[in-house]
Amino acid sequence: MPGKKNMKKCTGREVARRSHDQVRETLAAWLREWRIEKALAIEESTVSIVLYGAGRGVERKRSEPPRPGEVRLLRPEDAFSCRRPRYVLVLESDPRVGNVRVVPFSRFSTPAMPGEHRTGHPASPLAVLCAWNVRTLPWGRVQRAWKVARWGAARHAAAQRAVAICPFPDADPPPDTAGETGPPLTHPDDPRWNYLREEAAEWDAIEQSCEAVKPAFWVMRERDKENRDAKERLAAESWPEYSPHLPKNHARKSRAKGDHC
Repeated sequence: MPGKKNMKKCTGREVARRSHDQVRETLAAWLREWRIEKALAIEESTVSIVLYGAGRGVERKRSEPPRPGEVRLLRPEDAFSCRRPRYVLVLESDPRVGNVRVVPFSRFSTPAMPGEHRTGHPASPLAVLCAWNVRTLPWGRVQRAWKVARWGAARHAAAQRAVAICPFPDADPPPDTAGETGPPLTHPDDPRWNYLREEAAEWDAIEQSCEAVKPAFWVMRERDKENRDAKERLAAESWPEYSPHLPKNHARKSRAKGDHC
């Protein structure tokens, strides 16, 4: 019947309009956070970055191995993790391999693009998962990180699915993820491209720092070991033989001692 067809057309247009409005609202919310962050940004030259001394008392409580589904906060052992908190979700961990597969959380509470998903977590730092930015960190780095939350099986499975179906930044998100992701990037001057480059570069540096720089705790232990080894080598060395030739000033020093007797 014509009436039903017109009703279906109107319903389809209404759904499309609501979807378009939702995309605009999500993008506007993300842009507000982005602009606030840029307005409050501090020049790096005025910020004093102090790396965390990993050899302090709490460091001895780091014996728990990382497990899938855990949310961990990286210790500030490099310049980039000192600038702001770095939360990661453990996807896969195997001590035999020596690496842990993690996915970071966004620094914003609104997803920026299709590769970022709302988690439904009430805490703002854990509100958005960056499925596009999966990383591999050394086992020790994640083990030293603070455990802040434990996700259930359903939420962890949703995160794994988000990583598996992660689309390109300029692609439309899957239909069944409507409202969970950000809108696609369609303009070359969109500031979200800069956000992507910043996040990728910083996490690249974090991964490289894990390989190149050891935390202060291990450096201190290695230095102590080197000093101890040096002392042991000195103690084990035999005393040098006395030279039959006395120094030139030996006689003068002997006379001087005799004068005081």
